[in-house]
Amino acid sequence: MVLGTHRSGTSALTRVINLLGATLPGNLLPPTVDNTTGYWESQDFFELNEALLASAGTDWHDDAPILESWFHSDSAQRLHADAVRLLKESFGDSRLFVLKDPRLCRLVPFWRTVLEEAGVRPSYVLIVRNPQEVALSLAARPRGLGGVTSHEKSHLLWLREVLTAERATRGSQRSIVTYEGLLEDWRTPMAKVATATGARFPVSAAEASPAIDAFLSTGQRHQRRTDDGLVGRATPTGRAYELLEAHADRGVDLDVASLDAIGVARDAVEEAYAPLRDPLRRKLSSHSPWPPEVLAKISERVGDPASAALQVLFISRPPDIPSHVYRVMHQVAALRAAGLAADWVPLDEDAVARSEQADIVVVFRERWRDLLERIHQRCRERGIPVGFGVDDQIFDRSIVGEHFDRLRLMEDEPRAAWLRDVVGGHRRSLVESDFALVSTRPLADATEALGVPGYVLPNGLDEKMITLADAALMGSGAVASSESGRLRLGYASGSMTHQEDFATVASMLCALLDERPQLMLTLVGQLDQSEFPLLERHRDRIETRPIVEHDEVFAELARFDVNLAPLASNPFCESKSVLKYFEAGLVEVPTVAAATLPFCGAIKQGRTGFTADTPDAWRSALLSLVDDPERRARLGRDARLHALAAFGPAAQSAAARHTFQMIAADMGVL
Repeated sequence: MVLGTHRSGTSALTRVINLLGATLPGNLLPPTVDNTTGYWESQDFFELNEALLASAGTDWHDDAPILESWFHSDSAQRLHADAVRLLKESFGDSRLFVLKDPRLCRLVPFWRTVLEEAGVRPSYVLIVRNPQEVALSLAARPRGLGGVTSHEKSHLLWLREVLTAERATRGSQRSIVTYEGLLEDWRTPMAKVATATGARFPVSAAEASPAIDAFLSTGQRHQRRTDDGLVGRATPTGRAYELLEAHADRGVDLDVASLDAIGVARDAVEEAYAPLRDPLRRKLSSHSPWPPEVLAKISERVGDPASAALQVLFISRPPDIPSHVYRVMHQVAALRAAGLAADWVPLDEDAVARSEQADIVVVFRERWRDLLERIHQRCRERGIPVGFGVDDQIFDRSIVGEHFDRLRLMEDEPRAAWLRDVVGGHRRSLVESDFALVSTRPLADATEALGVPGYVLPNGLDEKMITLADAALMGSGAVASSESGRLRLGYASGSMTHQEDFATVASMLCALLDERPQLMLTLVGQLDQSEFPLLERHRDRIETRPIVEHDEVFAELARFDVNLAPLASNPFCESKSVLKYFEAGLVEVPTVAAATLPFCGAIKQGRTGFTADTPDAWRSALLSLVDDPERRARLGRDARLHALAAFGPAAQSAAARHTFQMIAADMGVL
């Protein structure tokens, strides 16, 4: 039984085994432009395997698992007799025959029982090809023959089929070969196949050589890997291929524990994203937004056991601000959940001693001073890297001076002092550090412009927030205002530093209030409405609510029908995190947000919310939600599912471990 993903060389391997004397089934699929030398598989077995996958509720281009219960189901048993009959009709009393179809990767348990009933002893050959070449080949395939234009989806298919086939054949007579090895010198892998499977090929290698050499020289390999970053040890497919290639081509013992770790990570992420992906999973379209994110999340979850020895210490101001919760408390909890030792302390004398016992230290938003300088000096003497944790560009005087709203309200002298002491102090803390731990990619770019490598660990949710959001969803405050004929557009501004942000949508919102009498505008926080005189004519439809403690945020957000997250177009706002999206999403409220790089990366346009970069785009997005309650509800539900999958505790734990593994490796800690 030849196992392997589509475009992995299963056809070439099957023909080689056939030329060595193994019997092929009848009624072979004809060659196509996709495979001019033939598929060497049976139309009858192809149709039966298609029926098996359909019975299991899946298809060949679905990377979801087949439930174990299906193999014992009545529907599977009904096809069992057909399979036994087809096997006997196809091969009769042949002593050695070869069966090939990429769909077999996920159907090994079914066919094992069929072969057993038919009195056939199975052996398996798993052929693996570089997953990047598989993706390139699937993308080049004509649409009518099942092309997959999304490379990331191809990688997910590769993981599902290869790891499923490998695990299903453990303990059986099997051999693993690579497509590269088969084409380079087919004699070596085929000799290993004969030894591992016990196959006695009727035709010797010497006799078959002319035919096999001629066959393999006909241009079997049309796609070669390119250096586009899709394959490498850091990716799950790259790591899995590396392990299988080392075993197949160099005789290294197969590291099944590492393969299983990749499989566990894949299954966990697939399960988390399943509710979002199910409607799109079985389509070959490249338009689904989920495969790239799913593949990235699998990478984060594949852990390095050596990282469990890491001890990480955060040093921060007292926990009286939300940023401390997100950037310190959440990270400590996430690292602990991942099995690492993590803690936090305030910047005091005890922090000096504690820092000497850590492997990595992160100082969050502390200005440079003598005590911090001592910590840096002690850590430098002991080879302990010290990072600077920050969640906005508080370290860049020109950007803060021009774009930080709070400074508009200051007199010249206090403003200059604030820029000198606060911004200057943070900048010194950053440039003295070995690395920066930040919340977004633009923020990392800003630290790297100052010569400090930036590591992105996004903000996320913890169990307490999920509990608070669940309570808000069930509470009276979550009753949609639309039930009373009104619909709330909500903006949670928080502190008085968002006047410029709100100004980007103020006129557009006034126009919407003019056109849609059912609309209300709810403003939560310290927004100064006097700067927006256009709002005055809608005073009776503008609800003003005071700033609330962070634990009360979800109760406020649950009152919204649509959440607004405007940001001014400047470098300071571009580096902001996406917490306004996933906090609202957690209470099933869809968001329309400014089209910054972080928001565009987080929000799946038209599926979990919208991003907008012009007043017309804002208007269009808002009206699509205001005028379509079913869509508004659907996007809200999917925003919650996405918040839990991408920003929930499990995702946070995996991301924290992954990030600190990179820091440790780059800084030479372990």
